Amino acid sequence: MKFVSTRDASQLFSLGEALFSGYAPDGGLLVPQWLPQVDEATLQKWSQLDYLDLSVEVLYPFVQDDMSRNELHELLEMALKGFDTDLKNLVPVVPMSLEGNNEAPNIFIAELFHGPTFCFKDFGLRVTIQWLNFFATRRNASVTLIVSTTGDTGPAAVQAVQDCNSSSRLGVLVHFPKGQISDFQRKQLTTATSTRVKIVAFQGGGDDMDVPIKNIIMTSKSIHTNDKNRVVCGVNSYNIGRPLMQMVHFVWTYLRVAERRKRDHPSENLQLDIVVPTGAMGNLAGCYMAKKMGVPLGILCAGVNINDITDVVFRTGKLERNIDQQLKKTLSDAINIQLPYNMERLLFYLTEQDHDQIRDWYSQLEGPGRFCDISTSNRWWSKLKSEFQSARVTDEELCEAMRSTLHQYGYWADPHTCVALAAAKKLGYWNEKSNPVAIMATAAPCKFQEAMTKALGVEKWQEYERLHFPTRGKILNEMKEIPTTVYASDATKTLAENQRDWEAKARELIEQFS
Repeated sequence: MKFVSTRDASQLFSLGEALFSGYAPDGGLLVPQWLPQVDEATLQKWSQLDYLDLSVEVLYPFVQDDMSRNELHELLEMALKGFDTDLKNLVPVVPMSLEGNNEAPNIFIAELFHGPTFCFKDFGLRVTIQWLNFFATRRNASVTLIVSTTGDTGPAAVQAVQDCNSSSRLGVLVHFPKGQISDFQRKQLTTATSTRVKIVAFQGGGDDMDVPIKNIIMTSKSIHTNDKNRVVCGVNSYNIGRPLMQMVHFVWTYLRVAERRKRDHPSENLQLDIVVPTGAMGNLAGCYMAKKMGVPLGILCAGVNINDITDVVFRTGKLERNIDQQLKKTLSDAINIQLPYNMERLLFYLTEQDHDQIRDWYSQLEGPGRFCDISTSNRWWSKLKSEFQSARVTDEELCEAMRSTLHQYGYWADPHTCVALAAAKKLGYWNEKSNPVAIMATAAPCKFQEAMTKALGVEKWQEYERLHFPTRGKILNEMKEIPTTVYASDATKTLAENQRDWEAKARELIEQFS
């Protein structure tokens, strides 16, 4: 299978080219030429598989032009090492039932946080980085990965690079907004000792490094002019590897919920709604791709915090690129966003892969007006409203969701999962007659002491530390941090001017990878 831009189908890319490119040359995002279809019989066969074998079945149609089934199996086996759960239950899907309630559960939580860095990004990033290593080895090339993180992507990328078999082929440059990630997330970055890892704190908002990084990726041929075998690429969720692998956990979740509900409803034709804590929308894009492949998913719901562009788009159809607006600090900082990359992929599949429509919308958005209005297209606006919902969640609502979930169900949820829990309540799912729904738990509570303490109090946090805090997390907390490079923000300059300065500094750091 080949890959194309969301904005133009004329240029074809192999899987390796798509992964190394990150963005398409025209600025769009790369997507598969087509999505293979699955039927009920296929899903029934898949329901018998463990997570590794399911991943092979879902992903092989996308990679078969570029690697063998055995090569894919070996690669995925490497990527899925280091999880605290085994392959037969890599993503536990937990039914939420009140004690004494014998009714079949209709609310489930899919736990995506049992990986090496305690978050769902371990899935997409570990596989993407293994793919990059595979194709770099084939090309006899070295790869510098450039990353911007609001807390979870960076640690997952660093760990994935360190866990790769290659000792020197991969390097990673990670940027995080100073003071806007949790202490635990920062330590996951600043305790890395590998010479293949460079960490930078920048004085800006969560996605203020996105423009410099995109510029670097789009002009990467001008970097390392004396080293033709070094590739610079990004592994944030604009990279197609991320949503490809993330499709798998939605297929898995559907199969586990269907399996559980058939005990009480043997003739049910399950259509499962999904609620996702949503930032850059890579998870939601993977979910929608799985639905488009034929997995019986229903309404896809985005839970967002007060940095609420996704909610605005889903409610009004209006998409605005407000580059001068400051992100608001929240207790769910990892999903702070001004413009989700993967909105473009979602709209691409919403419009039934209409490249012209996507190019038109994004030329408006990236033009002087920085604005496009999806609602002016009645067909696509109606379709968006019928397939997607969203809810905006404040910190107070997040805290209440955390308290009530622990009190009623004995379930410890991190602040980002609590955004989804609160969104599900707002959207009417917390009642016995709602549609079956799966809420995606995207990170472990151990990463967010400040938010957990604010919501639950010091005594409850201490109880969590004593009874549930993972051993690997305790070891991390005792490790010594290494000072990071800092990109300062000059108050006399505009954001765009500061971004140009940061871009120049990032290019200098990239040159230091040998």
